[in-house]
Amino acid sequence: MGVFSRVIPNQKFSFSNDSWGALEAVGRFSYTDLSDDTVQGGEMSIISAGFNWYLTHRHRIMLDGGFAN
Repeated sequence: MGVFSRVIPNQKFSFSNDSWGALEAVGRFSYTDLSDDTVQGGEMSIISAGFNWYLTHRHRIMLDGGFAN
């Protein structure tokens, strides 16, 4: 079971202290069938990936992307 909470880095990002904050890699795959008895909606699958860099508990840089078919 998942838990919703925020990420708090053990150390803040700092060039002088050689600390990077917190890094997080994320990925997801989802699939849905949009057809029913009378409706032909087709199928859809989505692959998503991302990278989060938490500089401090208040600052985050996000890089996300996805592909839908």
